[in-house]
Amino acid sequence: MFSWLRTNKGKGVLAAMAGLALVLGVAILLSPREDASRASPVAGTSEAPRGAPPASQVAPVFSEPPPVSAALETIDRPRIERAREQYLEFAQYPPTSRAYHEGLREMIDWNRPMPLEVRLTEEGVEPAVYATLVLDRMFAGPDEEINATVSLRGAGAAPVSFGLQGFVEAEDKALADESGEGPLERLERIGFDPTDDPQVWEARFTPSRIPGLAERPLGARFVAEIDLGGGEVRSLDTDFRYSADEVVSIYGILEERIVDGSLEITLDAEVHRAGPVKVRGVLFDASGEEPLVTYSEYHPTTATGRQPLVMTFFGKAIVDGKRPGPYQVGAIHGILRDAASNPPEIFWGYGGRLTTGAYSVDEFSAAEWSHPSKTAKLEMYESLLSASQN
Repeated sequence: MFSWLRTNKGKGVLAAMAGLALVLGVAILLSPREDASRASPVAGTSEAPRGAPPASQVAPVFSEPPPVSAALETIDRPRIERAREQYLEFAQYPPTSRAYHEGLREMIDWNRPMPLEVRLTEEGVEPAVYATLVLDRMFAGPDEEINATVSLRGAGAAPVSFGLQGFVEAEDKALADESGEGPLERLERIGFDPTDDPQVWEARFTPSRIPGLAERPLGARFVAEIDLGGGEVRSLDTDFRYSADEVVSIYGILEERIVDGSLEITLDAEVHRAGPVKVRGVLFDASGEEPLVTYSEYHPTTATGRQPLVMTFFGKAIVDGKRPGPYQVGAIHGILRDAASNPPEIFWGYGGRLTTGAYSVDEFSAAEWSHPSKTAKLEMYESLLSASQN
């Protein structure tokens, strides 16, 4: 085989393979990213956004291998060098534990409200009036209430024939069609009450107490229907997540220690459903006001019951934060994957704060992250740069 590869024909095949590898390498390496789950509180889940095309309609990256000359022409050495520098900056810390910056704000505000607005008046009709629907949280645990608010804005008063009602609907992903969306069932009507502000109405509901939702995890959404009269109705709907039963309970810290220069916090936890558990959290300074380091990682939990869950806050990220302990561990939440559920991700959250012992910054390691995957990626960058030069 190796003698065949030394022939001109074999060298041509190798060149074509190398060309394709370079294009693929550039496509992968020019996009160093942080946690892919940063987009939203329900990001990182298996669900595609509503309206996304099915996988069968997504164009492939390549329809056929490009010619070697085309592959070499795509190599942009300055861009590869910039991407390499960006990766070096990113890879100071492991993907699981990062120095906090505002781009990671959703780690703290993971259960933040997500407003949705619709125009009530027709386009071109003035004055324009808009309605906004917002849930005060996107995830509710057992017996936790969600407060839905509808408010009006714009010049002029609310329409004269104004009616408002809310509904909780459920989507069964087990019966999804080719688009990935299952049938919707309207489970319960939720009444709105006026507030002191004549332009604001509120409704409250507890997902875990609604028949249908309490039986098993389902995709759920809240719908606000605004009746403008004359058969004209505007609807606003927003998805939410819930858990009818406890998924993961946190009781405190079992142990804390410095391991390989990083702070290892062992949580005293109880897992109520079998399955991999994603644990996310933030290390704050002693005041609890300044976030320093984030943590996000799956734990291959396969059994239920009381057990330790370890969070490791990377040493260099703590050193770069320049704050001594004691620290507070907060914004603890995550996902449990249960293949029998639809959708298969069940959210959980712990609302308390845990306090560590006292530490000085110089107890932690300032060394950058080191891992075989990092070494391999840097070697790939060097190969691309060498190929572009030759």
